[in-house]
Amino acid sequence: MVRFKNRYLVFELIWKDGKRDESLGESALLNAFRELVAQNFGDHGLGQALASLQVKYYNPFTGVCVIRCSRDQAREVWVALSMLTDLRNRTAMLHFLAITGTVQNCKRAAQSFTSKAYPSLKIKEKHKSAFAQAEARLKTMEI
Repeated sequence: MVRFKNRYLVFELIWKDGKRDESLGESALLNAFRELVAQNFGDHGLGQALASLQVKYYNPFTGVCVIRCSRDQAREVWVALSMLTDLRNRTAMLHFLAITGTVQNCKRAAQSFTSKAYPSLKIKEKHKSAFAQAEARLKTMEI
């Protein structure tokens, strides 16, 4: 049997207006990313990427997102995501942090970026539990 080989794309979602969007979830991101792949590579490219494309983690407070895709489709997914300019009628861009082959390296990249970029992230009291849940999801992320 042949093992299914994955790539994990770790990136930061940056909003031009600087505001966070806590209502944006993993399923909404996945739908937007699928549309991007379809726009840039057509139905054939979407069909190839669809089987393995998955949003593994998204933290709306830091904007860090992790996507899993097949190793063969990693470059196409990367190019399609690079073309992102608009998400939910707001201008956004992606800053790619790492492309890894394992979940452990993906976690390390996301955690090191979060600790360096947001050492003193001030979170409102009402959002602290959501932020703690997002960090816990990153630590327990599995294949």
